[in-house]
Formats: sequence, C-alpha cells, structure tokens
Amino acid sequence: MLPPTAWGGGFLDFQPVRVLRLKSYIQLFLSFLKDNLENGLNCINYHNIKKKEFFIYLRAYYSKAELWGFFRDIISGDPNFRELIENNYFRIKSIEQFAEMANMTVSTFQRKFKKEFHKTAGEWIADKKAENLLLLLKGTDTPFSEISEFLHFSSVSHMGAFCRSRWGVSPRDIRNSRNRHY
Repeated sequence: MLPPTAWGGGFLDFQPVRVLRLKSYIQLFLSFLKDNLENGLNCINYHNIKKKEFFIYLRAYYSKAELWGFFRDIISGDPNFRELIENNYFRIKSIEQFAEMANMTVSTFQRKFKKEFHKTAGEWIADKKAENLLLLLKGTDTPFSEISEFLHFSSVSHMGAFCRSRWGVSPRDIRNSRNRHY
C-alpha cells in the first residue's frame, strides 16, 4: 500500500512561506515611522500617508514575484479554507464529505470553493486526481489496483476509463511511456 505520509497532507501542493529580506531603505523608513509613533504622532492623515508611502517603497524595492510570494495568503482569499481543502482532498470521496468537514451546507461549500479556486470542486478534484495519477503511474511501480484504491476510483476499470477520457490512453500506456508529457 502507498505510504500516506508520502502523498498526503498537501505534499503535492506545498509552497513554502516566503520571507522578504528587509532592504536597508525600508528598514530606515520603518525605524523613522516607529520613532514618530512613539513620540506621539498619531494623526490619521499621517498614518494614511505613511501607509501609501510604505506600499510605494515595497513596489519600488521588490519584484512582483517577491511581493506575491509574501502576500499570497492574504491576496488569495481564505487561507484556512484553502488549507483545509489542500490538506484533505486526497482523503475525501465526495463533495458532501468536504462540505461536512468544512461545517457548511453543500451549496455554501460549492459557492465558497468556486470563489476560492475559480473552478468547481468537482473539476478541481478531478484535476488533482489526474495529477496524482500521473505521478503514481509514471513515478512508481505500484500495482494499478493499489493506485485505484488510493485515489478513490471505484475500480481499476473506472481508473482506466478516467485515463482514456482525460488523455486518450490506458494507465498501462502511461506507465510504459514515462518520459511522455500528458
């Protein structure tokens, strides 16, 4: 059987937290800001100007990729919901189970899922299943029956039908052509 620690817990979707190295100019700006706040400069207009100035400096001294990596959890929506999905999708067999795990009705879950991932839960799960299936077929010699069970296909023949509808080839063809991109 496949080891759950190797494929579970969001392993396939892991993205490390990005840390922005504090540039010297931004460090000076923050030091100056801290001093002014500690000295009683608590004017709302000052706060607004400094907030805008701070974001100008961030944009000037860091690339878009660096800023996205740092702010992605804030920008991308509800990190707790996303984390719940990414850490548990491989265990769940149905949308109803996902909704129950998230303590939501199915319709609320579907709405929130679509807003967060920009596709339906069914489409996203099928895409993840396809990614994992390709990794297991190409990267291991695990028997098809174990892969089918691990990925919650109802049978090996259902897994084969999934491969044929998705890529036009059988699981055996995928395994035998490990270097081909699907």
